[in-house]
Amino acid sequence: MAEALADAGTRMSALALESGSSRIQQLVCKHLNIPKYLDGVAMLAKRRVFTYGFIMFGFPTETEADMQMTVDVVRQSKLHVVYPWVVTPYPKTELFDVAIRMHPERMAGINYAGHDYVLYPA
Repeated sequence: MAEALADAGTRMSALALESGSSRIQQLVCKHLNIPKYLDGVAMLAKRRVFTYGFIMFGFPTETEADMQMTVDVVRQSKLHVVYPWVVTPYPKTELFDVAIRMHPERMAGINYAGHDYVLYPA
């Protein structure tokens, strides 16, 4: 849908929320001001800018309450489209270290081979 709008000359803006939980945002060093985020989305939508957001689920330590906070923020927003993603902690990141410490059995099953976006310097 976003691609079709871009072809038609529609103005678009992507706004990454990731999580509506301040606790999860601290975990990933995001520190987003949610009221300002919502105001920004509303301002863009009012100016007829097609807005889409990115959210993520599956953070290490994420609770059902954290996930509900994300859903609540999305529902309060004026976003036109939301793209949900499942978190993948990549090696050599803080998030990976937390995930490997908390859920080594889940991390063992992730295969990073063959993905060109997973290139790390030696």
